[in-house]
Amino acid sequence: WGIGVMKGYQPENLERATLLAPSNAAYPLRLGWVCLEGDKLREARRWAHAALRRDAESAEAHHLLGASWRREWLVNADLATLDLSVLELARSLRRNPGNAEAWLALVPLLVEQSEFEAARDAAIAALRAAPHRPEALLAAAYTSQRMGDVELAEGLFEHAIPRLAAERRKRFHDLEPVLFPSDAAAYEKLTPAERESYERRFWSDANPDLVSPVNEARLEFWTRAAHASFLYFNRVLKTWDQRGDLYVRFGAPGAMERNPRVMDRTPEWGDWMVWSYPSLGMSVWM
Repeated sequence: WGIGVMKGYQPENLERATLLAPSNAAYPLRLGWVCLEGDKLREARRWAHAALRRDAESAEAHHLLGASWRREWLVNADLATLDLSVLELARSLRRNPGNAEAWLALVPLLVEQSEFEAARDAAIAALRAAPHRPEALLAAAYTSQRMGDVELAEGLFEHAIPRLAAERRKRFHDLEPVLFPSDAAAYEKLTPAERESYERRFWSDANPDLVSPVNEARLEFWTRAAHASFLYFNRVLKTWDQRGDLYVRFGAPGAMERNPRVMDRTPEWGDWMVWSYPSLGMSVWM
């Protein structure tokens, strides 16, 4: 089950059903997805393991575990957590290779591990499982770029981007994350038609190789936007969070750390995520 279909379920009713039907793996799975939707990650994993005790071959239970570890990695930036997410998603897909949602969850995690060939294989598998989903085209496009197949990547992006939902599509046309602050202020005041014209001029001026049939600057922007969309897009806010803007502007950080132990820099309140860019001599605290 996808998370979106869980909204009608009451956790207490599902828990009662789980107790009344101890051999049925469906109820703990449904309860686990509800817990995941509410960011109760440990509870989600507890119910996934309960489902596995009832059905040791449950692809859906491994999918739930993978989704839970994936969300936890997004919070704690711990590489061991990332590995666990990849492992559980792979176990799920070994049992159910037709699950496009699991393939699409796996693609950006493999990119984070710099396993670009495996990421493209996962994107192709997602495309086979759901050939009409623009997200699958998007995954194939940006992993092709990471593998150096730029002409194929550009063609796939040109097919994928217009098919995306409006709130995701506009992120591939919004230049604000890569503009200087003074330019961004003026850019915000442009009409949609003026932005479209500005975008054409911007990428024409930024094109690093006028001989090449592919504008590789724009292609890199689309690739970063795709990765940010897969990892940092908030379905409720209908945009990505601050990490998405950072990724599009500066690319992948050299390191990510939650609440680093730097006493002269760490505030006494709140949780912090630090992205470090050693080549730029910069660390960003969020």
